Amino acid sequence: NFPNPFNPSSTVRYELPQPCHTRVDLFDQLGRLVRELVNEGQTEGYHELKIDAKNLATGMYFLRVEAGNHIEAIKLLLLR
Repeated sequence: NFPNPFNPSSTVRYELPQPCHTRVDLFDQLGRLVRELVNEGQTEGYHELKIDAKNLATGMYFLRVEAGNHIEAIKLLLLR
């Protein structure tokens, strides 16, 4: 994602090698779901997602990307 740290938005890019159901969720430091960003079937190729955090508190967040059998998590730092 970029930029990281960010304020008030960040862009996440990811690539899918084949069409699959994709889910992208944003969690707070305590593991609570803050926002579901994507939950749909997506085509293969590059995808871009903008995270708008203007209503979120300063702190560490985790973005979980689940695409088919692949799961990845990244840290995002929101600074005000």
